[in-house]
Amino acid sequence: MRKKEKKASYPLGDLARRLRRRMGQPEYPAARLETQQILYPEEDAREALCREDEQRFRRAILCVLAGIVLTMAAALMVGTDTFTVLTRPDYGQNARQELLDVSLGEEEYQIPLTVESRRYTEEEWERLREEVWKQAEEKALGENDSWEHITTDLVLTEDSGIPGIDLIWESSDPEVIDYDGMLGKEGLREETPVTLTVYIRSEERVWEKSLTAVVDPRPQNETERKQQMLSDRLREAASDREQAEIRLPQESGGQQILYHGEDDLPPVLFLLLGLLAAGALLYLPIQQRQEALKNRERELMIAYPELVSTLTVLMGAGLTVRGAFERMAVSYRRQREAGAPVMTVYEEVLLCVNSLRQGAFEEQVYVEFGRRCALQPYLRLGSLLAANLRKGSGGLLILLREESEAALSSRLRQARKKGEEISSKLLLPMLMLFALVLVLLMAPAMMSF
Repeated sequence: MRKKEKKASYPLGDLARRLRRRMGQPEYPAARLETQQILYPEEDAREALCREDEQRFRRAILCVLAGIVLTMAAALMVGTDTFTVLTRPDYGQNARQELLDVSLGEEEYQIPLTVESRRYTEEEWERLREEVWKQAEEKALGENDSWEHITTDLVLTEDSGIPGIDLIWESSDPEVIDYDGMLGKEGLREETPVTLTVYIRSEERVWEKSLTAVVDPRPQNETERKQQMLSDRLREAASDREQAEIRLPQESGGQQILYHGEDDLPPVLFLLLGLLAAGALLYLPIQQRQEALKNRERELMIAYPELVSTLTVLMGAGLTVRGAFERMAVSYRRQREAGAPVMTVYEEVLLCVNSLRQGAFEEQVYVEFGRRCALQPYLRLGSLLAANLRKGSGGLLILLREESEAALSSRLRQARKKGEEISSKLLLPMLMLFALVLVLLMAPAMMSF
């Protein structure tokens, strides 16, 4: 004796089905069952939906568990994901503001830290400032022969040509020579000496010929004791600007200091992503079924004129309706064996032929054929073939020819409508391209004015 095949077990699918029954709802919505039967008529619809629920819920649970695990891992990493090095901006670049999340023992603080750009060493500064001064003095003279006889404007620029070093010019008499080197007063009665002072500056370092600049320290706000202590230590660590990296302190008073960048992702984000993924996976099979149903309906509508035409030709050659269906089924089966793609309408024809061979009533088979296709033309064709068996075959061929012509006309209308839809969709890109061409043509003309 053969052993009975063990029925597949779907615990989650069965649980969902029992919960629906307890809540007073049907095991599966009628629309869902109908769609499943239409798409896969050879399968047990309830078992297939139970298997689908099993897969959906398993994937959703895995996503939620993954979100929880990632959330816990991220929460743990928040306490251990530390760093001890900050990279400075290069010479002459702007300072960067960092907001550091600092953990000291069980307490956490948010401390702002200004990371200023890298600066030159004393040796580099002393060498570079001399070079800058020589170049600035030669360039500032402009077209004049010497500093003792100035007759044309000077060239007093702020650019030194070296990153991180700027020039600032001052004039003792701006009415005679302003800060840009332009000569001011006219008709001087005597030679007027004007002292020009150049400040060669690299951040807080200033080197000049005659005057000394005094920089007032920026006042700082008072904070709580621990936060002020941490802030002072961080500023002290960042004070050596000759180094490309900042070594942050790692302990204070025997307690470890941890730093967390402000761009860290919140751990709860992973849980939210897991829930979103679970919801998407729960909805995905439903969306796929609806999309498959739409594709099936589209394919059936396209194939309808061909089916009616083939049926008309075969019956015009003397075959009965059943013989025409069997001939189409045999031809389609051969094409499939030769590697032709699956065609939904002829798969339905195969089901009809199989039902007829198993002894089903021919009239009922044609009616079911129209119902399975679930489109108005197929319902009409199924009713027409069933009525032919009840009333006789008189006039059926004429009706099929009329149906074939109507189907071809309908297909042409659909193709024309589809072309109009595509044209309307292309209208917006064409308008955008037209606007772009106008801009490209008009922009140079407008910029020339």
